[in-house]
Amino acid sequence: MNGLFKLLLAAALSLPAPWTKTPVETPEQYQARLDTIAKAIAIEAPNKLTAVTVLVVWYDESRFDRRIHAGEEHPIWTQDVGRARCLGQLHVSGLVPRAQWERLVGLDIDATRRCARATVRVLLAQRRLCRARGTPGLAQTLAAYASGVTCRPDARSRKAAIRLAAGCSGSSVGMGRGYHREAMASSALLGRPLQLVGALTCPVG
Repeated sequence: MNGLFKLLLAAALSLPAPWTKTPVETPEQYQARLDTIAKAIAIEAPNKLTAVTVLVVWYDESRFDRRIHAGEEHPIWTQDVGRARCLGQLHVSGLVPRAQWERLVGLDIDATRRCARATVRVLLAQRRLCRARGTPGLAQTLAAYASGVTCRPDARSRKAAIRLAAGCSGSSVGMGRGYHREAMASSALLGRPLQLVGALTCPVG
């Protein structure tokens, strides 16, 4: 877990900080919070590629913003008019019952782990859904996560898939057999490689 934690922390630190109009934390406080985020994901994710996927989803959904992490109102982002919670911007559903949903927010490690656990659960369920519909692929899984309805990827989900595929080139480790192959197939749809983050590498397994 220590190696995965360090990988996730390095990846998170390499991404632009989420300050909008008014900073709500110092750079030192932000780095300390990223430490909590990386630890929570490393503990809850079943493997490295799933962990990296959660990190990408959280950044895409919330930019690691402190207010969203804490469950506070954001001056710009409505969090789906109050229906989405935590860094994964999860809604109440069969996968995330209301009692669990209400406990997803908070800056402490326990709350952040609950968000990570629920994000993993939804990602894996959406992947199974898209495969059952005959539309497997990382971009499709990310599209289903974002919409909750369709496996049809848009530009946003394709871009996230390309970042993951580029960052983990050569890996056979992931959310089940063939996951990386699907990521690379999704990557080919736009035909240009993108780096996830400079520090990100996945093992050849």
